[in-house]
Amino acid sequence: MEKELYMTEEGFVVKNGELIAFHGDWKDLVDESLEYRLPVAVPTVKKEALKGLREYIRKIVIPEGVEKIGPSCFNAFRDMREVLLPNTLQVIGDSAFSNCTNLRKLEIPDSVTDIGMRFLMGSKMITELSLPPCLELMSDNMLEESNIMVLRLTKHQLDNIIQQGLSQNLHTPMYQPFGKASYLTKLIVDGIEYDGKKVKKWLNDYDLRDSYGDSRRGYL
Repeated sequence: MEKELYMTEEGFVVKNGELIAFHGDWKDLVDESLEYRLPVAVPTVKKEALKGLREYIRKIVIPEGVEKIGPSCFNAFRDMREVLLPNTLQVIGDSAFSNCTNLRKLEIPDSVTDIGMRFLMGSKMITELSLPPCLELMSDNMLEESNIMVLRLTKHQLDNIIQQGLSQNLHTPMYQPFGKASYLTKLIVDGIEYDGKKVKKWLNDYDLRDSYGDSRRGYL
């Protein structure tokens, strides 16, 4: 199969539907407003493609057509305040917005079905999060080292989290979607508020028994 590789007029390199690099001067792309609208609507945006924007933007707009933001894509964009994501987005990779210490606004589109581990690790300004309805299950350690205090989700999503824990925590790898989410104090499930710490404690204290009859504590 012939590989598709080309460069856009702006200098972005696209390979097989993935935005992989930029060859040019980043300063030429960003105006005085420090807002940048990505001109390339390809299915996947990879980490190396945008790293040069770290020092120049406060707001970025990802266009419709992008379906996946790769792992660590915006890692350490410390001056970035806002990200606008498209309704075509389906996947947010591991640590995608980690260490974005000034990020204040991030709304996840309803179209997203997969969010990776530690995707907000060290991004201290984001304290509330609503899980998109298409997200069936939180990934392992999804909220690790985030500052999320309020999490909105559906009863269906919470049931899936519990069932996943009951099935996986009988084996060696533990499923910990709330692992190290130290600031999570409130869950809003289908509009009903619950004490997040009490829910986490209930999940953490849930005793499971494997096929040998040995007690194994499940950490959700």
